[in-house]
Amino acid sequence: MSEQTTQVMQAVPTGPKPVTWAPVPKVNLLPVEILEKRSFRRTQVVLAGAVVVVVGAIGVGTVWAQNGVDNAQAEADAAAGRVRQLQAQQAEYAAIPRITAQIEAADSARTTIYSTDVRWYRYITLIRRAQPEGVDISTMTFSLSAASDAATTTGSDVLTPSGVGEVKFTGTGGEYAQVSAWLEAVGKISGLEAPRLDNATQATDETEGTAVTFSTSAVLDSEIFSGRFQDTTTDTSSSSSGSTTDSGSTTDSGSTTDSGSAPAAQ
Repeated sequence: MSEQTTQVMQAVPTGPKPVTWAPVPKVNLLPVEILEKRSFRRTQVVLAGAVVVVVGAIGVGTVWAQNGVDNAQAEADAAAGRVRQLQAQQAEYAAIPRITAQIEAADSARTTIYSTDVRWYRYITLIRRAQPEGVDISTMTFSLSAASDAATTTGSDVLTPSGVGEVKFTGTGGEYAQVSAWLEAVGKISGLEAPRLDNATQATDETEGTAVTFSTSAVLDSEIFSGRFQDTTTDTSSSSSGSTTDSGSTTDSGSTTDSGSAPAAQ
């Protein structure tokens, strides 16, 4: 029995062959209204998301701004409280500038007043110690220049040095040599310059013998001032001049009449 071979023939398409590289045209059969609705919905979603983002940003910004306002208000309140505290303290110390001005005015007045201060007891003691034996000083008159004058005053005699005042003495001595010794002793006292004899008269008494009545004077220079409550320079210069002769002067200040006649210091 012979084998029968059956061959199946593939059907050959008779139409055009599709091309893979060419786009295939499509046709959207949906109505235009549906497509527009879909596009509108997408737009709504996008806009809604944008609105949510904007609202969120506004909320965050509002919270942040409010926080800054609260912090600023707290700082302002603290500063206002500090100002009130300082104003209260200022009221407590308001009198200090006035008191300070009064103290400065008092210091200035004291400096002015003491600018011509003289320790008269010291010079009375020094003058009494300078009296030679046999010389008796009956009166002693000090006079300072007026405050309106300059620092020094010049006398009419060109040979007389300028000074701040004058001291005059009247007294008696046994002889002219004692009067001369008295003038030399006055010239050695710090603060007294140019001692001079104004007049001298010798008289003879049957009971007391020969006596010379004299009148002398001397110029007062700036060293006579005590320098108290002045500046440092003035205090130093005044304390250095005559400091070796001032010791113990207070012990004699109470007694001004060694010879029975009290000298008058003006």
